[in-house]
Amino acid sequence: MSVDPVVSVCLITYNQADYVSKALDSILAQDFAGQWEIVIADDVSTDGTADILRDYQSKHPALIRLLDRPKNLGPGPNFVDLLLQAKGKYIAYLEGDDFWVDASKLTKQVTFLEKNPNIALTWHNYHIIDENGAIVKPRAADQSKKDYTPLELKQINSLKSLTICFRNAIRQFPDNYLDCPNGDTFLYVLLGAHGGAAYLENIEPSCYRVHSSGTWSLISQLKKDKKAAKSFEVIADYLELINDKDTYDFYVDRLMKTIYVIAYQYRIQNKPLDVFKLLLTAFNKARRYNKLKWIPSILRNFCIIGWQKKLPVWQHRNL
Repeated sequence: MSVDPVVSVCLITYNQADYVSKALDSILAQDFAGQWEIVIADDVSTDGTADILRDYQSKHPALIRLLDRPKNLGPGPNFVDLLLQAKGKYIAYLEGDDFWVDASKLTKQVTFLEKNPNIALTWHNYHIIDENGAIVKPRAADQSKKDYTPLELKQINSLKSLTICFRNAIRQFPDNYLDCPNGDTFLYVLLGAHGGAAYLENIEPSCYRVHSSGTWSLISQLKKDKKAAKSFEVIADYLELINDKDTYDFYVDRLMKTIYVIAYQYRIQNKPLDVFKLLLTAFNKARRYNKLKWIPSILRNFCIIGWQKKLPVWQHRNL
């Protein structure tokens, strides 16, 4: 009779032939003594990544499971299916261009989760590296808040996914999950329903790679902000549905903040028509989310953006 693994390492890849061997070697170097598995979701790479993965799988057939992808699914569906395919009690996640450093990472995180049932997620520090592996920002999480209550976990998006190990508690994703461009933010909202987050200082930093072929690195700041606004709107819609008022108000406020940020970028680019369109959007969102009392503040802040070319200090939640 087969025994479910204690932990599933979920590796997601797409056109990362230059880096994926380093990622896999860092996983295989783990000293975890319990039952575990490596589940890999390659989204039909075209650069030789799939051949590298098949070679590793042939050498470790009892440990590595390659998910079948007859066609490209796209980042969101590929990510969701990967997590749902994990059989472990816990999940550790890694992308194919990043890698771990500490061989005891899984052991330390799983041991902590086993001893602390009130914790849904553990995480640790990381270095930011370039495409050649040189460290450009050491210990990037040094200034971050370390531990989070369940409510705080629902309200962050600063945890790098290569550092996390979390309870495999989400067996069904919300219907609108794939509408959220920043799926990791939504994931932390969902995990916050199962506990808080703990930072483990005793794990050597993993390495998060920033390079010219990275999908996120290629996106302009304006496009990133637009994706963030869409994500906050999708999450707010979900939270409204489940009647989580505190977190709902937080994400509606973040949505409005991001609309201001986008409007400011348009203003300094001398695009007044786009600024005006966003003012109408802000009014519509205030009506949509039953925040009509915010409208005077919205109008005042858009005046600051339009006439003073300044980004206003935003905070509507206490109005």
